[in-house]
Amino acid sequence: MKKHFKSWFGLLAVALSIGVALPASGAVSSGIVDKMFIQAGTGAVSRPYSAKLGDVISVEDYGAVGDGVADDTAKIQAAINHLQSGASGAIRFKSGKTYRITGTVYTNNRSIVLDGNNAILLVGANMTYGLSINGTNTEVRNLQINRAPAATVTAAVYMTGLQHVVRNVTSRAQVWPVFILAQDLKESHFSNIRVDNDPTNRTGIVFKFDYSVNNTVSESMLGFAAQAFYGSSTGQPSSGYHNEGLLISNVIVVYAGKAVNFDNGTFIAIVNSCFDFIENIGVFMSNGTDLNVMNTWIASNQTNGFIGVGTTSAVDGVSLQNNVFVRGAAPITGTAGVSLSGPNVLVIGNRFKSGMNGGVVTQSTGQVIGNNVSGGGTNIVANASAATVLGKLAVEGTLTVGTSQGIFPTGLSGSASAGGNGAAPAQVAGYATVVIGGTSYKIPYYGL
Repeated sequence: MKKHFKSWFGLLAVALSIGVALPASGAVSSGIVDKMFIQAGTGAVSRPYSAKLGDVISVEDYGAVGDGVADDTAKIQAAINHLQSGASGAIRFKSGKTYRITGTVYTNNRSIVLDGNNAILLVGANMTYGLSINGTNTEVRNLQINRAPAATVTAAVYMTGLQHVVRNVTSRAQVWPVFILAQDLKESHFSNIRVDNDPTNRTGIVFKFDYSVNNTVSESMLGFAAQAFYGSSTGQPSSGYHNEGLLISNVIVVYAGKAVNFDNGTFIAIVNSCFDFIENIGVFMSNGTDLNVMNTWIASNQTNGFIGVGTTSAVDGVSLQNNVFVRGAAPITGTAGVSLSGPNVLVIGNRFKSGMNGGVVTQSTGQVIGNNVSGGGTNIVANASAATVLGKLAVEGTLTVGTSQGIFPTGLSGSASAGGNGAAPAQVAGYATVVIGGTSYKIPYYGL
């Protein structure tokens, strides 16, 4: 009896020293009494340990295994469902583990942080979406999303609602039809996204936008897909609006059939980006207004197709400034740096390098100013009577001006021509050849 009394007394002393309550039966409980925790540092206040431990919820608190074999769908969903509607909180996976799901995991309108902690979410069975994010203010971060080879999935991530954040999310060689499907998504931000979709056949879409408004994608690397960014022509069912306000900045796209392709859009802006080894289209918009491309490199991988920036209808307000367009192969018919047919076009300070068979600016309101055009088969065409073409152009080949005004070429090795019926300022009426140091220079002169 004395021995048992000492054992119980010692256990009780240890339990009280760490703040663990013991029930009458003598078994140690997992409950935490109000032993207080205080963080180091000036200004810290004491909190109960129970509150401190509740700051972050682990999916393993709800039975998730993370061995890549067990079905963790219900366990992960239970962790998400634990958070009350309208409350905020963080749910964490365990680093280095693979959590297999066999059904869609929903955020259920919760304002939560889903922290992958560099774990893998394995979509392990047929389903429409792997992860479905809706409501407001959900953040998904530090997560790799993979697909089991036999699983058929419409999209890895479906997103709707507003003010979501997705950052440091990756997927490598998983062959998604669509990786992120944004539908009626507003005011949300994507950063540090790394997706190499299909290195073998280059299929699928990385980002697909349906009637989404005011979103941003930055500091990301996307590639090996049919399309890196695709905006559909699907209108919002009740209001009819299309994609509006997308900013793509500091993004690298490699080995894609089309880097950016919008069937309909309003104010699509691409800045400080690099689209390299593009097989067909750099940037294209079929319908809409206000397409802006600045400080971006677009280079080709193939010998056919359109490589620069273009539209198929009269898209109003295309602005191309300080970009570089490069055709790596020999020029062929139909390959252009720009192909723009709408009003209010600005093509300013760009560099067109080698292998393109022209650029087209057709509306009378077009402005082609201060560009550098060089390389065999390269020229700029502005074929509306009041379009303006200004600046120093380093041209090899034939420069066709049509009836445009004010062309100031240097170093022409082909010919320059201009119509005679344009308005002031004076147009090119001809040129004189001047030989300096054995080199011939064509100097244009102007008629009134």
